[in-house]
Amino acid sequence: MKKTTLRRMVVLASVIAALTGADANAAWWEHPHDKWYLKDDWKAAEVERYAPAFRLQSPAAGGWVVVWGHDGVELNANGAVVMNEVDRGLVYNADLTPFVRGALEVKLQFGPAHIVAEGELVDDQGRLYPFASGCDWTVPVVPGTNLPPAARPYRPGASSGAFDLAHNGLLLRYNDAERGKSAISKTLARIQRLRDQSFFLLRRLRPAEEILNFSPDVLWRRAERFAAAPISDAEAILTEQAIPAQKAENFITAAALAEKAGTRLGSAELAISAAREVEQTERLIQHFIACAALLMPSPQTAQSVKEDLDAAWRLMVIARYQATFNDWAGVRKHVARAQEMISTVRPRLVSPNGSIAEAPDEFPEDRFAWLNAPELMNSDPSQWTFTVAPSTAACLDLSGRWGFRTDPNNEGEKRGWHGVKYDEAGWKKLVAPKPWERQGVTQDNPQSPGDAPYRPGDARLGDKPYNGFAWYRKGILVPAGWEGKKVRLATGQIQNWARIFINGKPLGKGEQGPPPTHEVPAELLQFGQTNTIAIQVYNHDNFGGITGGPLALFVEGNAPELVETPGPLSFVREYIWSSGDAGARLTFFASAMSPAVIVASNQPKLELWGWEARGHASPTNITYATKKGMQRLALSPEGALLLNGATMSENWIHLQGTEADALIVLERPPASLAWKSNAQDAIGLTISFNNGPVRAAILSTPAGTRLTEMDCRSWARALRRYPVAASECVWIDRNLAGVDPLLRRYAIRYHYLDLGGFGDLSPLTVAPVPMLLSYGLEHRCPGLQIGVTKKTAFQSAHAPYRVVENSETVQYRARAVDRSRIRKGIGELFGKTKAEFNARGGVSEDEMFRRMGQWGFDHCRYAFAFHADWDLPLVKNMGGPLLEGNDATWQRLDQLVDKCDGAGMQMMLCWFFNEDKPQNDTAGAVRNSSRYWRAHPGTKTNVFELWRQIAARYADRPEWAVSYDFFNEPAYLNPEHWNELMPELTAVIRSVDRKHLIVWESADGWA
Repeated sequence: MKKTTLRRMVVLASVIAALTGADANAAWWEHPHDKWYLKDDWKAAEVERYAPAFRLQSPAAGGWVVVWGHDGVELNANGAVVMNEVDRGLVYNADLTPFVRGALEVKLQFGPAHIVAEGELVDDQGRLYPFASGCDWTVPVVPGTNLPPAARPYRPGASSGAFDLAHNGLLLRYNDAERGKSAISKTLARIQRLRDQSFFLLRRLRPAEEILNFSPDVLWRRAERFAAAPISDAEAILTEQAIPAQKAENFITAAALAEKAGTRLGSAELAISAAREVEQTERLIQHFIACAALLMPSPQTAQSVKEDLDAAWRLMVIARYQATFNDWAGVRKHVARAQEMISTVRPRLVSPNGSIAEAPDEFPEDRFAWLNAPELMNSDPSQWTFTVAPSTAACLDLSGRWGFRTDPNNEGEKRGWHGVKYDEAGWKKLVAPKPWERQGVTQDNPQSPGDAPYRPGDARLGDKPYNGFAWYRKGILVPAGWEGKKVRLATGQIQNWARIFINGKPLGKGEQGPPPTHEVPAELLQFGQTNTIAIQVYNHDNFGGITGGPLALFVEGNAPELVETPGPLSFVREYIWSSGDAGARLTFFASAMSPAVIVASNQPKLELWGWEARGHASPTNITYATKKGMQRLALSPEGALLLNGATMSENWIHLQGTEADALIVLERPPASLAWKSNAQDAIGLTISFNNGPVRAAILSTPAGTRLTEMDCRSWARALRRYPVAASECVWIDRNLAGVDPLLRRYAIRYHYLDLGGFGDLSPLTVAPVPMLLSYGLEHRCPGLQIGVTKKTAFQSAHAPYRVVENSETVQYRARAVDRSRIRKGIGELFGKTKAEFNARGGVSEDEMFRRMGQWGFDHCRYAFAFHADWDLPLVKNMGGPLLEGNDATWQRLDQLVDKCDGAGMQMMLCWFFNEDKPQNDTAGAVRNSSRYWRAHPGTKTNVFELWRQIAARYADRPEWAVSYDFFNEPAYLNPEHWNELMPELTAVIRSVDRKHLIVWESADGWA
C-alpha cells in the first residue's frame, strides 16, 4: 500500500510496531508498560468475603498476593496486618514472606468488602499453594501447573472519569510467569520510550545550524541512524521469540529473551542519550558565555570563567569527533568532564544582586519574557497566503481561506450551497484549520442542539456559540495530469460531524468524527478544471468547524511526511516527499523571537506557489534591487517571466499582492527567478540556484501590511542574523527595593544563526523586544521601563515587533513574578451536610484534611454543589433563589473552612457550577449556560447574591485563610458573556471583601 501519511509527529509517534499496541486483543503484557499496567487477566472472581486457610506439607518459605477491593483493601496474614489501603483505584500487591515464613498453617483474611485476590504460597520444598477468590483449587501443585480460572473471572470495565474505578497495578516479579510478563512489557516500554520520548528530546535541543543541515553526518542523524538497528533487533527478538515463549508457558525462556532484547537496546539508549547530552552541554556553555558578558564580573573572575568554558568547549569538539566513530561511551565520558568543568561557573558569576537563568530560553522571574507561541508572531507557515513545496509532488495545500456561512435553519443543501454554480456573495472568508469561534462566529443558535444530525453524547448542552450547521466552500483547479490516478482529500479534524460534497455530489455520508482523509472517486472530479469542494459541518460542543489540519487534495503517495518538533523557543517542521523530486526535503525553522521563518531545502531551488489553493489572489508585482536600480515588475496571472539572478545587487525579493506582502531574504545569489505555471498547473515563483541545499528567510506579513523599500532593506539586513536562543540575567535594584520589592532589571542576550547573504547590504544585529513586553508597552502597563527601541513595520494581532538596533542585548525594568502568589494545592469535591457522610475510602474528614496539609499543600480547592440537595444546598437550584432558614448548612460550610484552615491550608471556595438537566424553555440548554442566563435575568441576581453573602461571611478571616473561585469549569458560558459577568461579580465581592484572593476560571469551548 502506498504511503499517504500526511503527518508523523515526534511528540506522539504514530509509527510504532504492531507489537507495541496495535492489537486490541493482545494480552496486557504484549503492550509497553514501564511500571504500571491495567490488570485484565484475573483468574479470580469478585467475592463478598474471602478468608482462605492453608495447611502446608512443610514450613512456608514465602508467598505473594495481588488484590483489588471495591472499598480499598484490608489484609491480615495469621493475624498480622499486611496492608490497609483505602484507594479503590489501584490493584495492590504484597510479599507475604515475612508474615508466613516457617508457618505450617496460614490464614489470610481479606476485607473490608468486595474483593478480588490471587497469589500463592511456597513451602521449603518448592511446592506451590496457589489461591484465587472464586476458585476452588486443589493444592499443592508442582510448578508449571495451569489452573482454570473462576467461572466468572473479574474484568475491569471501562474507566472514563473521576467517578469510575481504575484497575492499575504495579508490574510483578513474584514468580516465573509474572517475571516473563514484566520483562517483555518493560522491554516494549523501552522501545516505545526511545521512539516517543528519547528521539523527541534529542531533536528538541538540536542547534539551529544542524536542524537546517541535510548532511547525514550531523550529530542527531548519526545517533538516530545508529539506534535504528538495535531497536529493530530487539523488536524482532520480542515478536518472534519472547512473546511466543511466554504464550507457550516457557516463562524462564521468555524472560531471558526479553533480557537479551533489552541488552541490544542498551546501545541505542546510550547513543541517543549521549548525543542529547552533547546538545545540552553546548547550549549551557553558550549560555554561560552570554551571561558572563552581561554580568561583567571582575577581570580575574572573567578570565577564569573564560578559560574553563574554552576548555569545556574543546572537550565537546572531541566528543563530537568520537561520535563520528559511533564511540558513544567515549562521547559521554568527555561530556561528563565538560559538565564537571562548567559546574563551578554559575557560583562565580552570580552576585547578591544578580542572578542568571538555569539554562538558555528560560525566564523564571520574568513575566514579560518570551513565550514559545507562533500566535504572537503570525509565523506559522500554514497560515501564509502561499505554500513552499516542490511542485512536482501532486499535492495541493488547501489550508487558508474558505468561503463560510452558518446555517442555523439547516437549509443550505436545499438552497444549493453544496453546488458548483452557487453564488457566494455575502459569505464570509474564514481560515481553516482554525475554530470558527476564534474568527468571530459567536452568535447563539436556539435550534441547537435539538437539530443535531446525531445523538450527542452529553446532554449538558448550552450556549457555547456558534453551535449548529455551517458550510465551507472552496474552488480548486485539479490538474489534468491527475486523471487516471487515485486522488485523496484530507479534511483534518472536524468538530463534530461533517458531510463532504465534490462538485455538488456527496462524498460518502455524513458522520460524526469523520476520518481525516477520504478517497475521491474519479467520477466526482473534473480534471483540468476548477472543482468545488463543499463541507457541511455540525458542531454542538467544544470549538467548532475545521479545527485541525492537514487540509489537502493529493494523488495517493504524493503527500509529504511531516515531523513537528517544538524547541525551547522555536517550532520546527520537517517535510519529506517520496515522489516527484525523489527525496525532496524542506525544513521550516520558526523562532519565537522573529516573525520570519528560515526555510531550508535540500534541492537547488525554492518554489513559492499555491495562492489559489489556499484561497488567496496571487501577487501582482515583484521588486528587487540591481546595480542599475530597483526593479519592480508586474506579475501576469499567465506567468512567463524569467529573470537573471546574477543581476541582483541585494539579498532580497519583495512579492506584493492585493492583500499582503512577502519578503524572501536569500543566503546566496540565485541563478534565476521564474514566474511561471508549474507541474500542478498553478502559477508560482521558482528561485533556482546552481546547486543545493539552499536556505532563505521568509517574512509573510499580515493582511493589510505593506512593506516599503526601506522596510525591505532593513529586514534584509536584520535577517542575516536570525535570533535562535536567549540568555537572561536579572538584577535587584536595591535603591528601588523600598518602593517596590518586586521591581527587577532584566537583560536578555541573544544567540544568532548567521544566515549569510550577498550584495551591498551589510548585516544588522537587532535585539528583539519580547512580544509580551511590547504588548505591555503598547497598553502602558504600569512599571515597565525600556530604553530606545524601534517599531518595525511588522505588527501581529497583539503588538508591534520592536527591536533594539546594533545590539545583541535588550534591557528593561519590570515587576518580577510574585512567588508568594504561586499556589500549590489539591482539589476536593462535595462537602455533604454531615462530616460522617464525607468519609472517603475509610478516611474521616478530619484525617483527610490532616493528610492534605501533611503532604505539603497550601490550599484546597473545594468544589461545592451549592445548588444540590445531596451536597451543601444554599440555593434552591442552579441559579435559583437563596434558601431561607438555612443556618445549619452555612454552619456546616464554616466547619469545613475551619478544618481546612486548621490543617494549615487556604480554603479555596468553589461552586461546582454544573447541571445535567436540559431546560425545555431554552431549547435544551442547561441552567448554567449563557442562553439560560439571558432568558432568566434573575439567575444572575441570585448567583451574585450568594457570592456576596459568602464573601461577607468570610471577609474578616486572615488573608491566607480563604479565596473565591466563582465557577468550576464554566463551559457553557460563552466568552462574551463570561467577560461581562466576571468583572461585575468581582465588583460585588470587593464591595464586602477587599483582601481575599479571587480566581477566574475560563472554559472557552470546554474546560
